[in-house]
Amino acid sequence: MRQLLVLGNGAAGAEKQALALASQLCAAVKRLDNNTSIGVAMARVPYTPAFVHVPPAVHVRAAKWLRRPLLGYAPPLPTQYSPDVVIGCGRSTVALCAGLKLLHPRTFNIQIQHPRVDVRYFDAVVAPQHDFSAGTAIPRNVIPTLGTITDVTPEALEGWHSDAPWTRWPTPVVAVLVGGNCRGYTLDTDRARELVAQLQAQLPPSVALLVTYSRRTPAAVQAYLRDALPKAFNRLYLYGGASSDANPFLGFLKHATIIVTTPDSISMTTEALSTGKPVIVFDARRCTVRTL
Repeated sequence: MRQLLVLGNGAAGAEKQALALASQLCAAVKRLDNNTSIGVAMARVPYTPAFVHVPPAVHVRAAKWLRRPLLGYAPPLPTQYSPDVVIGCGRSTVALCAGLKLLHPRTFNIQIQHPRVDVRYFDAVVAPQHDFSAGTAIPRNVIPTLGTITDVTPEALEGWHSDAPWTRWPTPVVAVLVGGNCRGYTLDTDRARELVAQLQAQLPPSVALLVTYSRRTPAAVQAYLRDALPKAFNRLYLYGGASSDANPFLGFLKHATIIVTTPDSISMTTEALSTGKPVIVFDARRCTVRTL
């Protein structure tokens, strides 16, 4: 059996990308050889307190120089694995992904997103094009992407089913995907108020609205949306993750006619664009970091 190890960091966006790539690799191997069995495991390995704020570039060099591949990581260490492939995504997985290559030289290690260290520590780096300055020569082991890796595919959308009443609402249906703060954008109640105002200005009250916010959405913004949206729209389903219902995110994408996202998450916007439907990025001009 082949072993594929996904390094998790507890961040839903990063882990979704790593798991999506793992799924796509498994499917590709199955197409080449249906007899090959692949085991997929996830390991969430925390920093030791002393290494929480150490830059990955310093961390990776220290681990190599001291010949301690797992330096700076606390138990449970993934020492029970000797993976054929390891996939990391996110800052806290960079040194670990590089270290597992040092520990197991035959392992093929892949880092998603620019690791901000020498990419030669990895067999492959899968990163959005905007992570590289214009005109920069892209190393041979770097695979640039237009957005992020996603598991939103036509097959995934087609396979999503639910008997929820909102799935039978007539079109047009607008899905609104609300994120949170990022380095170049602050989502506060003022911006949430403007979002609702723009939705009201552009959409009739009878339109069907499917709204979801994430764990990153500030509590004050969540509270404002729960209060303001029912007053503005007659047909509204608001999912905030607290209900016992299964997460309808894929269903929102499937049933939407148009999708609106906030500008803080390239992953979220990539998922919306993967549907092939019209996507509007609210406040795109206010976001000071590079986006799609």
